[in-house]
Amino acid sequence: MGVEEKLKVAHGALRNIADMDSGELAKHGRRIALRALAFTDADTPGAPGRQEEIESRAITQLIGRVELVVREAVTKGAVDRYPMTWVKLDRYVEISGDSVDSVQSRRKAGKWLDGNQCKIVDGRLWINLQAVDEWIERWGKRYLAR
Repeated sequence: MGVEEKLKVAHGALRNIADMDSGELAKHGRRIALRALAFTDADTPGAPGRQEEIESRAITQLIGRVELVVREAVTKGAVDRYPMTWVKLDRYVEISGDSVDSVQSRRKAGKWLDGNQCKIVDGRLWINLQAVDEWIERWGKRYLAR
């Protein structure tokens, strides 16, 4: 694989990573970084010239940066880097470990109120992370008082 093809692979991997939200990045970031790294293991026939050697080194450094960005995004998480008040139900389930059924049961029982802990926007249920944290704290105090 020539230097031009290697640069295209690295650029494609960077573009894919840049276009992902945090959930996609956590799921697919490793695969994309590995795809970009795959060409560094490929043997290039013949001894590389000075220019190819410099370009190859630059590509390897670029791939190292891609790996670092993916690793940071996966370990820190989007909530740490981009604090949000409201998240969609599927993201809430992903980060909290709670189930969709539990959320719906709390809404139905009136424990979570629309406009406070949750709300529907464009037909999708959104969860207020800060209000849920406050609800958990209040609920825990009630439980201890019993």
